[in-house]
Formats: sequence, C-alpha cells, structure tokens
Amino acid sequence: LLSVASEERRAIVRHRGRLLSEMTEDIALHVLDHNYEQARALSVLEYSAAQRLEEHIHLIRELERRRILNRRLEGLPSAEALAQRRAAQRGLTRPELSILLAYGKIALSQDLQASDIAEDPTLYQEIEHYFPPALLKRYTPFMRRHPLAREIITTEITNRLVNHMGPTFVIRIGEETGASTANIVRAFSIAYAVTHGSVLCRELRALPATAPPTLTLMPLILSGSLIRHLTRWLLHHDRHRLEVGDRIAYFESGVQSYEDGLAATLPPAIQKAYHDRSNALIADGAPPLLASRIASIPFLYPVFDLVDMAQTLHQPLARICAFHFELGVALELDWLHGAIEALAVNGSWQAIARISLREELYRQQRRLVVKLIRMAGPGDFREAFASWSAAEGEALAHFEKVRQEMRNNPSPDYAMLSIAIQELRKLEVPDA
Repeated sequence: LLSVASEERRAIVRHRGRLLSEMTEDIALHVLDHNYEQARALSVLEYSAAQRLEEHIHLIRELERRRILNRRLEGLPSAEALAQRRAAQRGLTRPELSILLAYGKIALSQDLQASDIAEDPTLYQEIEHYFPPALLKRYTPFMRRHPLAREIITTEITNRLVNHMGPTFVIRIGEETGASTANIVRAFSIAYAVTHGSVLCRELRALPATAPPTLTLMPLILSGSLIRHLTRWLLHHDRHRLEVGDRIAYFESGVQSYEDGLAATLPPAIQKAYHDRSNALIADGAPPLLASRIASIPFLYPVFDLVDMAQTLHQPLARICAFHFELGVALELDWLHGAIEALAVNGSWQAIARISLREELYRQQRRLVVKLIRMAGPGDFREAFASWSAAEGEALAHFEKVRQEMRNNPSPDYAMLSIAIQELRKLEVPDA
C-alpha cells in the first residue's frame, strides 16, 4: 500500500519507519483478534461435532473430489473409522476440525477469487477493515489500487463467513438451492449485516472467560441457524437482485424496528417463553441487553417476510406482525413450527426435507396473512378471522381436526407434517 502511495507522495518514504512503528499495536491486536475468532469457530464446531458428523463427512468427500484435500496426508479418519464414530455417536476431534476449517476456507477463497464478488461496491469496502486505523486516516484513496486488493477482500469475506457459519455452509446451501458461491456469499452478507452478527460477536467476546457454553457458544449456533434460514430466503426471493448495499438498505430499518418492538408484539403465551429465556440467560451471567438479543433470535425467522410484506402492502410493520402472530395462535402454527424443528435428521436428504417443510410453512403463513389483511381493510385481525371463519368454517374445522390428531401423536414424523402443510395450503381466504 505504501508503495502505491509513494508513486504520488514521495515524501512518504521518509516517514515509513515512523508509520510502521505507530501501527505495531494495531497490527498485533488484529492478529490476536483473528486468532480468537478462529479458536471460537473451532469451539462451536467441536460443541456440535457429533450432530454434524454427516455434514463433515460430506465436506471431506467434496474437498477430495475437487483435489483440494488429501485425507491421508492430513491424517483425517478413513471411511471405516468414520463409520465407527457414527456408530459410537462421536464426531471429529478438535485437531481434525481445525484441518477441515482451514481447507474449507481455502476452497471458498479460491471460488471467490474466480468470481466477481470483490467488485460489489459494498463488499469492496472490506479492504478497509484489513488495514490499521493509521493507514485509513491517510491512505484510503490508495487502497483500491492495492495489487492484492481482490485477494484481501476475498480473504476478509472468507474468514467472516466460515468463522461464523462453519466450513460446510456454502456447499450445503449451494446443493439445496443451486445458487452460485458468489450469490450465496452476497445473501449471507446481507443477512449477517441486518441481523447485526458482528455486534453479537463483540458482545459475546466481552463476556468473562468463565461464562458457560450456553452464553459463549449456543448464541453463535442460534445466530448461524437464523442466518442460514435468511440466506435461503434471499436466494429464493431475491436471487436476481442481490446487490448487497441495496438489500441491506431495504431490510435494515425494518429488522431493527421489529427487534425493538418484539417483546410488545408477541402474543402473551409466546411473550412468556421469550421472557423466560431472557431471564435464564441473565441468571447465567448475560447482561440484560445481550440476553434480550439472544432470546429474540428464534423469533427473527419470519422477519424478512414481515418487512417485505409491510413494504409491498404499504402497511405499518406493527400491523403485519400482529396479523402474523395472531394467525399463528389461532391456527396453532407455533406448534407446527416446533414439531418441524423437533424432527430427527439422519442424513442430508432428511435435512433438506425438514428445511422444505419449515420454509413452506412460513410461505403459507405469509400467504394467509396477506389475504387476511386485504380482507380486513381498516379492521383488526379478530374481525378478519371472524369473517374468514364464517365463510370457510368447514375447511378451517377440517384443518383443526387434522392438526389435533397430530398433536395427540407424541412423535409426528415427516409424512404427517407434510400432510399438515398440505392441508394448510388448501385453506383459502375470500377476496375482500
């Protein structure tokens, strides 16, 4: 960078030594921060290693297929050894996970350098995060002409994504959606920004070293699951308009408004679950604001739908949220959401099946909310639901009967829940 700047500012050569000395502490902190983030990423991987074994095996095979990884050279377990671990319900060890983390970053970085991701105006700003503040103050205009600008940008993006989402994320999403690596990264960057992923990481880092895993690791797993869902949402709904800065601007204020008013928006029964979770986190040592942020994560899954509906229908977000949650209570869709999340997953196909059920449930809930709002006019949800019940009472009664039969089953399976979604899809709301 200094060499680029020297072409126009020859005097810089005389101050190079002083400038490097000024940056020593910042560079040391940057290195330590990078080491901390990578160590924390490994801890998250280790925490759920047994549950994620199939994903890790799939990643190993994919990296081998691409001739990026040599399993024997790196000392990773053979297929037979992995089968034994599967039978014993054990996952990869921390050293093995560190190898997978490193090679996952190598593969993603290679893909991004071959893409146009570094040309995105918003993501191009990643180069500014790489250099110490002393250089930002004086030489920002020269950073875009750095000979390794593309490599720096892709490295910064790769580290953030893999450290927060794990090394299997891009491959999984690509296989599920057919999206390119560059578009997956764009969608992730939007979801990460509007859900304040970096803020959560900073707040977790400020916790004492004695904080339990429920505070240091579980919030990152919850955040990763949410961002995974929102990434899929963007790839399904916004695939052809994934300009990062534009989409962040579209969602950011709405998501913030939703989070700020969440506690008051939730129906009483759900409010209790939210406050119980927040109080439990405070009891574990979380500051109240952090506890509220973590407790809100499970309720952020529909947030892109809610913000998009508010924008599309030109309705206040609070009204959209009221209809969404009250419909969930009226049809007991929260139970259906919980039953889907409780499904056991054995292998990638069942994982995709569960994702499909979850996303279809949100899609049908959105469809019904839009129609009920149009039916309601200036009225509230209760009036609209009463009119709907009067017009479609037979269909609603049948859905409730099917749902209740499933609730009486202690372990509803994929087939049963697929039927529930199918019955929900049959519900129609008359035009206003």
